[in-house]
Amino acid sequence: MKLAFETITNLRRPAFRFPFTVSPSGRWLAFTLTGVRPTGLSPGVSSDVAGSVQWLFDLTTNRGIPIIAEPGRSSWSGIWSPVEDTLAFYCDLGGEAGLWLWRENSGIMRLTRHVVRPFFGFESPVWSSDGRFLIVKVMPLEGIDDSGFDFPTGNNFCAKETISVYKTFKADGSSSGPPSETWLSRYRAELARIDSVTEESQIIAEGLHPLGVAVSQDGTLLVFANAAGLQKNAGHQQMAYDLSVAPIHAASDGTARCIAKNVYLEGPTFTWYDCRTIVYTTAGSLADGALWAVHIDGKSAPYPIAFSEQVKFNRYFDPPMILANGDVLLVAKGGLWRMIRETGELVRVIQDWDRQIIAVLPMDRSGIENHEHPNVIVQTREPKKERNGFYRVDLSNGLKELLHEEPRKHFPWYMGGTAYSKTAHKEKIIYAAESENEPPALYSLDLHTKEVQKIGALNPEICPESLGAVRTVVWKFGDRKRKGILMLPAGHSGELVPVIVRVYGGIKQSEQMRFFGCTPWSIDNHHLFTSRGYAVFIPDLPISGSEPADRIREGLDAAIQALVSQPEIDRERIGIIGHSFGGYTVLVGVTRLKWFKAAAVSSGFANLISLATHFDPKAPDEFYVKVEGGQLALQETIWDNYKRYVANSPLFEFDDLDAPVLLLQGTSDPICASQAGPIYSALRRLGKTAELVLYNGEDHSPLYWKAENKRDYLERIVKWFEQYL
Repeated sequence: MKLAFETITNLRRPAFRFPFTVSPSGRWLAFTLTGVRPTGLSPGVSSDVAGSVQWLFDLTTNRGIPIIAEPGRSSWSGIWSPVEDTLAFYCDLGGEAGLWLWRENSGIMRLTRHVVRPFFGFESPVWSSDGRFLIVKVMPLEGIDDSGFDFPTGNNFCAKETISVYKTFKADGSSSGPPSETWLSRYRAELARIDSVTEESQIIAEGLHPLGVAVSQDGTLLVFANAAGLQKNAGHQQMAYDLSVAPIHAASDGTARCIAKNVYLEGPTFTWYDCRTIVYTTAGSLADGALWAVHIDGKSAPYPIAFSEQVKFNRYFDPPMILANGDVLLVAKGGLWRMIRETGELVRVIQDWDRQIIAVLPMDRSGIENHEHPNVIVQTREPKKERNGFYRVDLSNGLKELLHEEPRKHFPWYMGGTAYSKTAHKEKIIYAAESENEPPALYSLDLHTKEVQKIGALNPEICPESLGAVRTVVWKFGDRKRKGILMLPAGHSGELVPVIVRVYGGIKQSEQMRFFGCTPWSIDNHHLFTSRGYAVFIPDLPISGSEPADRIREGLDAAIQALVSQPEIDRERIGIIGHSFGGYTVLVGVTRLKWFKAAAVSSGFANLISLATHFDPKAPDEFYVKVEGGQLALQETIWDNYKRYVANSPLFEFDDLDAPVLLLQGTSDPICASQAGPIYSALRRLGKTAELVLYNGEDHSPLYWKAENKRDYLERIVKWFEQYL
């Protein structure tokens, strides 16, 4: 049975990096599902949250409903009051993003007329500990640049056609006109305190670019990261933040106080150590990987409290956990680490374990603060068999208790998909899970009986029994083993089958095996092909050094040789597909190898000289950094070694290409829109078989395109391979 295009584009799964939480009573689960992006965005709705749908799930009846069912509206980031079953969430019902409350007996209501402006899904409302006040990001009265709030900005230099000279640029680093950093403009907002009873509000920090908020233990202060701008160094660039504090209740002039400048964060990885000190970890290419502390009085500089050459605490989105005795709990390098307050010593809690620890669940403090046997629940991954699970770990002795483990994909709690709940009668974990042949669903794990129950089917229209078999393929490359995923069509009866190879250089795609369709991105769900009689091969293609095209060719050739050794595969009918850097990987493959009979390139690039020199007025130096560092990592400028740029650009080898190439490109893609036309033009000039499809106004990822364009995108890919394979 062919999987319908709409089933793929409308696949329901918990939205990435949105809250997934159980109410204080233990009755309600709140989570955000991915949805269909609306045609236009309301004020305050970013490209990261557009089309999301806030859901409520009754854990006593195992029934769920969207909290807002109106088509074309977005609702997201619901978070429970700490004292009652009241949900605060964002929604653009009425045409603008606002703060709303849900209560079982009274339904929904909008709280104040402020337009909210969080960019990311994890920027949920923040409750005070007494459940009275909420801290939210709200729309400033002026100084807003919305060009970075919605990705489809294209390469238009002017915000308004009536402006003759929008901005000037000078090579000495100065410029005139609006701010040049798209990435900075997305954070612009004020921080407001909203009274959930009286609806009174007060701006407590303004004129800034806040990201993430944490309230002090005594409820008097908040700390947040204020985006300061992109920092560049040796082929890398990263957003830097100033950690800042502001009073919550005291009369304020709307200013905040910076306590640490130019901190490298990847999400809100900071927390209160006590009411006077903040601790944080850093992440990203420019980070040092230490655990840092800073006093809020601002009289002393931040200082590292734990650092190791062997262990980098480069954490994403997940802040350190503070134990009752002042020790700090951290996850790093697949292990659980404890920083001993008295000595500063770093201790690995569990030694020599074949499980990787992914996260520590936020849980009831009574267990963590048990002086004799303090314990936490960790999420784990067993990499050899791709099994995910939960263990209870005794922090005093490192003993571990298996709670549950299974061959399904779990999501770390901070990525949105796992919640811990403890009431007088129940202790349980509610989580979302999926596997290669099972669409996302909700499960409940009873921590006393260790029984697991499937409580909610998010995609009941999909029948797992109609999907094909999935296995791993392993091959030798040099002195190392590499791995790939092979998906076979349902009902395969022994005849040779055509195969489509999904490529993306530089990543371990085999780690996507437990995702439904072997991909975290619904638009790339590979059951689209297997349900139509194709096999799909998804190989790991690691890249090292500064000659990416050579490494891709070598790795891909070895992978295809392993593929054609499989008895089901028709070696004369091999297609290849890739998106973005995967599109570049495709073009390297079809110019340097003769295995492929058809290719599909989505938002790809082929000329590294033009890519490096591409000019984005909102980030003038960004593309040099992308090519000199980043995924390509050429390490030198064009003028240092232009031959390297030519040698790694597939464009200059298009005369060796034989496979028909389908090019699919959004016209408002700020990265690759300028590459698609020259790729097609070159192939046309050489007399190659090629087709270029441009999607007006669409951005880099088809995942966020309009519904009709998503369907057309998928239909064209299927027809292309039907024609040429």
